[in-house]
Amino acid sequence: MNEIEKCIHDEVLWIAEELIKASKEDENGLFWETLHKEPYGDFYNQVNEEIYNGVSGISLFFISLYKYTNNEEYLQIAKKSIAWTVSHIETLPIKYYTFYTGTIGVIYTLIKLYEVSGNPSDLETANALFLSLKNGIIDKVELDDLLSGNAGNLFVITLLYTYTQDPEQESVIRVLVERLIRNARISKYGLKWGYVSGTIDSLIGMSHGTCGIAHVLLEVGEALDYSELKWVAEKAFAFEDEYYSVSLASWVDMRVSDNPEIKDLALEQGLSYYLENEKSMNAWAHGNSGIGLSRCNAYTILKKKRHKISAIRAVSNTISDIEKEKDIPNYTLSTGLGSWIELLLTTSRVLKEESFMKEAKNLAKKAIDYRESNSFYGSGWYSNKSDPALLVGTSGIGHLFLQLLNENIDSILLPKIKSKKQLPPESKITLASFKKSIYEKYLERTIWFLENNGICVDKVYESGYNGFNSRGFSRKILGLIKVLDEEKKRMAMDIFKLESIIIDMHINVNYNIYREHKRDFFREQLSKFESQDFSIFHEYKFQISRHVKIVNCEWQWAQSDKKACLENQYDNKGDYNVLLRLGRHHVYEFPISQSSAFLLDILKRPRTLYNVIELLKRKLETNNEEILQQKFIQQLKYFMEQNFVEAKKYAG
Repeated sequence: MNEIEKCIHDEVLWIAEELIKASKEDENGLFWETLHKEPYGDFYNQVNEEIYNGVSGISLFFISLYKYTNNEEYLQIAKKSIAWTVSHIETLPIKYYTFYTGTIGVIYTLIKLYEVSGNPSDLETANALFLSLKNGIIDKVELDDLLSGNAGNLFVITLLYTYTQDPEQESVIRVLVERLIRNARISKYGLKWGYVSGTIDSLIGMSHGTCGIAHVLLEVGEALDYSELKWVAEKAFAFEDEYYSVSLASWVDMRVSDNPEIKDLALEQGLSYYLENEKSMNAWAHGNSGIGLSRCNAYTILKKKRHKISAIRAVSNTISDIEKEKDIPNYTLSTGLGSWIELLLTTSRVLKEESFMKEAKNLAKKAIDYRESNSFYGSGWYSNKSDPALLVGTSGIGHLFLQLLNENIDSILLPKIKSKKQLPPESKITLASFKKSIYEKYLERTIWFLENNGICVDKVYESGYNGFNSRGFSRKILGLIKVLDEEKKRMAMDIFKLESIIIDMHINVNYNIYREHKRDFFREQLSKFESQDFSIFHEYKFQISRHVKIVNCEWQWAQSDKKACLENQYDNKGDYNVLLRLGRHHVYEFPISQSSAFLLDILKRPRTLYNVIELLKRKLETNNEEILQQKFIQQLKYFMEQNFVEAKKYAG
């Protein structure tokens, strides 16, 4: 043990003593109060069972400390604190059925206790707790992420299953896998999950983002010999890499609302403007270090060069940040420099690069120096307060130091399933079924038409593991259309055109930016035009919204109405206009009249009220300006109510 390692070792023991001093005990066991934050910034102390900011997380520190020291005192502290959490969740209503931020984390902590104690009763308690929480796991979790969603629960239940082979867990694993697949949405090259307010697209990163979900799918796929899940994980990484910025040398922070300058984004400049003005984020929860950790693990499992390259990019960016950031008082795991240290030590061990480990230990020594000068480690919530919590406090820093001292200590930020167990074939879902579940809904009406005309579409999903994304899927469907006779081909191309434009709206990043930044704008602009005084309309230019498209079809293709779509083949072609408007989760379709389509076509470029009236006078060959103005303004108000048209102040 060299000088720095001795310093880190002593610091771990100091942290343990401080945590023991801060603990409280009642008839149910040991517990700690941790720091919490109100939505509007006030801090308060509270006790709960969770890993992120509660008793289970601190228990994990003492489990790992026992593993490192073999000191029975630390194991007893872990047992007493876990006993307290089990009692706590049995006596109070359960709020969150999640991994890091809820009761499912207690199951994980019990499994970790079993791994060091070998006591079957710990595993039995974990299994009993799972059975009592099963319905909540299935019915009361809304998100899909690692921190607080279905992916995190899938990880914990799979870990438990590798020890118990319980059929109840097997069935829940299938339910959670099906749910993650069903909730996946396409991007240009990959897959993504969820849409969060205040972002330009689905989140990336470990806690709430795609690489956290991908990490779980890799771990579960590896533990259960379920290669199809690894394919889905690769698609999640592909989406995330769409947002790698060469100029930032990192991945973009998707959370627009954190930067007030970006809130007033110039829409005309789109994503390029965002990339030029936004900074990257380097933390586990969101950004570089969490993404880098996920890629280290992906390289370990998949042995693909692109994941190694991503890991090197992440660690290089972190080293650059260390050189730039001289005095950051936050060394916690979730939001602070703790994740930088873990990324450095993990890449050092995975890539056999000793210089990264040296950087990690130097940064750890800097953290210790900071603590010695301030008497405590600041919380991830607030640097001027101490907090015993795991992800945002002192126990997490101590746990990280244990990982520096012993590579066999489990990671908190990159949890692994080291035990393996074959999942029965009947509980696995085929790759073709995964693809069909994810992609079919985007060309649903085209596929209905093809199948009704004797074309087998399922074969497009049987192309194996490589080269399948939203564009590849569309090309394969287009290939099937080409074998139809000319009349059927024309009809199929008509609906394929409509659905292809919808796909483009789903995957176009500038539409996502527009959707977020103009969500409240439409409500604001409407209030300006409620007056009956038409003079205000002369102060603005009007233009069709950027998140709207108009498609001209030869047949009517009712959305989600298979019967109506198939009956089209008995109708003569016509001239039908469909307005597409991007919403938060869907593209909405509005059949519109020829006159509405004509007016919206005029507004493809910004026009004043005077410009529009003059165009209408020429088109309709009338000079009755007053009636034209009244009718157009009435139509314009409707367009703005539906978010079809926006107004900009006219400077002329």
